[in-house]
Amino acid sequence: MEVVWLDISWKNLSSRVDNKEHIEGEVKDVEVIKNLEYRDNHYIGKEYTKINGKYVNIGIITNKDLVRVSAIGKFGYNRSLIEAQKGIWVSTPQYIWSEELKKYQPISYPIGINQCGVIKFKGEDSKGNKYETPEIKIIPDLVTEEEYDIMETQLKIITENLLDNYQKDYNGSTSGNVLINLDSLSIYIDNLCDILEEINDNPQELLIEVRERVKVDKIKKFNAKLYIEQEMYPYKEMFNTDVSKKTLDLKEHRILKGALQELIDICENQIKYEESINESLRFQINEIKKLKTRDANIAKKANNRIKNIKEKGININNRINTWKQLIQKLNNIIEIEIFKDIVTQSWEDTHIFNFNPLYQEVFDVFETLNKLVRKNEILSIFKHDLIKSPDLYEKWILFKVLDYFINELKFNEGADNLVEKMIEYYNEYSTLRGFSIEIRRKEGQSIIITSEKNLEGQRPDLSLVMIDKYKCREVFLDAKYKPYSKRLETLQNDLKISAYRYLQLSKNSVGAFLIHPDKNITSNFEYLKPHRCGYITSSPKNSYGISIFAKMLIHFYMGWDYICPECGNIGNILDDKGYKTHYECSDNKCGAFWVRNSCRYKKEHPNNIRNLYKYINGNYHKESKLEWDVHCPVCSKSYRGDLY
Repeated sequence: MEVVWLDISWKNLSSRVDNKEHIEGEVKDVEVIKNLEYRDNHYIGKEYTKINGKYVNIGIITNKDLVRVSAIGKFGYNRSLIEAQKGIWVSTPQYIWSEELKKYQPISYPIGINQCGVIKFKGEDSKGNKYETPEIKIIPDLVTEEEYDIMETQLKIITENLLDNYQKDYNGSTSGNVLINLDSLSIYIDNLCDILEEINDNPQELLIEVRERVKVDKIKKFNAKLYIEQEMYPYKEMFNTDVSKKTLDLKEHRILKGALQELIDICENQIKYEESINESLRFQINEIKKLKTRDANIAKKANNRIKNIKEKGININNRINTWKQLIQKLNNIIEIEIFKDIVTQSWEDTHIFNFNPLYQEVFDVFETLNKLVRKNEILSIFKHDLIKSPDLYEKWILFKVLDYFINELKFNEGADNLVEKMIEYYNEYSTLRGFSIEIRRKEGQSIIITSEKNLEGQRPDLSLVMIDKYKCREVFLDAKYKPYSKRLETLQNDLKISAYRYLQLSKNSVGAFLIHPDKNITSNFEYLKPHRCGYITSSPKNSYGISIFAKMLIHFYMGWDYICPECGNIGNILDDKGYKTHYECSDNKCGAFWVRNSCRYKKEHPNNIRNLYKYINGNYHKESKLEWDVHCPVCSKSYRGDLY
């Protein structure tokens, strides 16, 4: 079976077919274009690939007489293909009837369009023989290979962070830290290198038998064959014989080299992760600098916020430099004599690690290092499946949202054993579809986050139900990775068949939003007012859209005004005039500042009065041309009465 790009024409769907609400596309014509690129033992392709000006799909060609073919992946992904022509197998689009538009709308596309992640194709013939392709990695059109790697790295590290449930503190002033403790790690890596140098000076060796040509006077042990050969060739000086030799290619050295290489990989991944934090910090600084105000007090608070963010950035830069120094040490030590010209082997205990003091010491240091870098065997299997997911962006959004609410906004009660519960659920159902967790703040507010909640057959990627003593409200997020900036009509369709639909299907729903990585289109939080429907940008290098979304949930939807939208600490009230309240984060290292007031024209919409919120940066209300002002999401007016 070969994985190929296909140019497929589909039959027109001009009217409703036999009164069916859901139908699958039918192939009109198909042409094989070329094989996908094959690199590093897997195929690689990019969604929305155009060849000769036309979008192409991914399928297979085969000379086997197959009776069925499926695309499979982790988390229960299984999609049947059809044989469009002899030996050419393709996936089909799926459509749902829109009564409003009086036509079918696509809800699922052929493989190669609107899909990212890892899949493979499996086939079976009439005799039960099975065939399988290598893995196919499909990269989103809107994400570079570098960003795709960052997304994989972030997923791995976020699961580790959630497993430990550390409290984030960039400045390292508290014992708990979501980032790895580099002081302890550096001490243990220095110790590791010293012990390995000692082992290299006095290593365990292994005697092995090798076949070599040796001078007759150097042969220490003759066998019958050698005696006969010497009798036959009395003047011959060199003979082939078995010679005992010492080698450093021990199982223990292979294990240690494998552990070193894994530690180097972990350090490199941490650099990618922390560089993405820096990217987000730089974005926030640039956004704050856009603030227009002549109010000296607000300007001072904005500058203070910039100062605090810069200090976080300096700390992250220092950490990145430390990571690089550690990598250099590890790269140097992996070149010592005991590791030369040997392969690596997986981590395990051995006799030598138990009875040779130096080897026992280095084994114990590695065990401690594994804990410091949060290596966990059960988690490793889950992380492997996560990054092999056929819907990687959706999984990334799920974990980014969980990470933000738990580690940033301090909804950390109930988050104990979160990852363990996920792994148990995944092991039982082979999916995270339907997985749900309730997380709470110590003050009592809670959020129930559900992955792919069932809404009468529709499954938004994320449901967030926010609960306090007085109300219960639900908001949906649906992850997309379509190039909306190039296909605005697709954006309109997705809002109608996804976001609008979810609003109708949930009685507690107050909002439904699409979330996507297209950096060329500005987020819109009020496509349907007041903040009922819209679309948000979030990419591996800049996920600040999730932060703005979270602000809207805790403040606009729920009125939890005192929660700092940046770090989750309690906000101090600086000024309360009834119609307007000024808040400032109680944590001086944060410096966030926000204002709650009401629309000047609220009498014009008395049945839909909502508070307005203004932030130094990251506003979900549309900002007006006035200084420090926003448009009301109900009547669209600014303080001056201007409309947008």
